[in-house]
Amino acid sequence: MVKERNMLIVRCESENQIPKLLELTQLAGINVKVTRYDGSQSTTKGVIHKIDPQISNEEIEEVLKEQNVVNAKRFMKKIKGEMVATPSVLLTFKGKNLPESIHFLYEVKQVDDYIPPVPRCHKCQLFGHIRQTCKGNIRCVRCGGEHEFEDCPNKENPKCLRCGENHSAAYQGCKFYAEAKQIQKIKLQENLTYAQAAKAHRAQIHENAVTDMDNQKDMGSANLNKPAKKHNTESRPNNPQRANPNPQRANPNPQAHTPHTVRERKGQEERDRAIPRSHSQIPIPVRKTKKETATQTPVNMTSIDLIMFILFVVRQLPQSSNDDNFLEAVVRAGKEILKVDITMEMVKSRLI
Repeated sequence: MVKERNMLIVRCESENQIPKLLELTQLAGINVKVTRYDGSQSTTKGVIHKIDPQISNEEIEEVLKEQNVVNAKRFMKKIKGEMVATPSVLLTFKGKNLPESIHFLYEVKQVDDYIPPVPRCHKCQLFGHIRQTCKGNIRCVRCGGEHEFEDCPNKENPKCLRCGENHSAAYQGCKFYAEAKQIQKIKLQENLTYAQAAKAHRAQIHENAVTDMDNQKDMGSANLNKPAKKHNTESRPNNPQRANPNPQRANPNPQAHTPHTVRERKGQEERDRAIPRSHSQIPIPVRKTKKETATQTPVNMTSIDLIMFILFVVRQLPQSSNDDNFLEAVVRAGKEILKVDITMEMVKSRLI
């Protein structure tokens, strides 16, 4: 046995029960009418919008009867105490499948799901049941007091008994009414009672809250495990502890500032030449290469270091096509003045 609105659907166990049931006229003292029911008699409801209010319900039914529409009812709205037709129409279709759209007067109208208004008890002002089945206490729709609306002394100062804000319990803008609409939607979609739908709605809210908390924990863990960003101190030109990216080209005189322009380099070269220094006072780093280690030459290392210092000053200048010519002149001067047996390859291998 299945209970529907204003009717009962009874399943017979044998063919002999069907004629006896069809002859039934009264049930529990209530006059009833028994008809044979099959799946084709089921209906579903949908809503279409932007229909001219001047078109009557009968005309709409006549136009849409070939599209399985058995009933049309226009929604009404109360404006200044008078009921006025709205552009929305409730359609009843044969069968359980609701069409996505219909054709009405050469237009395609989208069919939306129909969600009936949330039932509100006019006795306790809660949702999900009606006054006839209410077991709660009387509450005023206007102020929430334990009296009828007619006896309310605070009609000018409404107060919702659910949220406590300044509106009546019948106000559809209340946040609790919006929640009741979601419960009503679940009730229709899942074919549940209002109490079962409310329980499912609360379970869904709890599940969403747990999911959000888990996501926040995951994000926090990811931020904690993320390696700290390293500050690039080498990009700071005024850092006194800056590491030399190329120690092979270190300045032989760490107390002197390395020039950055051609003019400054030339001036530094002239100042270095003007200062009289002995060969042992010139702190020039010497790097031995594989080639130099393999080749043993009877060369005065102090003289070589002097030549290397001259070449180092030269190498601070931009590269040019006459570098080899200059180096050859230095080699000749080393052989003639310093009396050192030195070659071009030896000088190039000692360059810093």
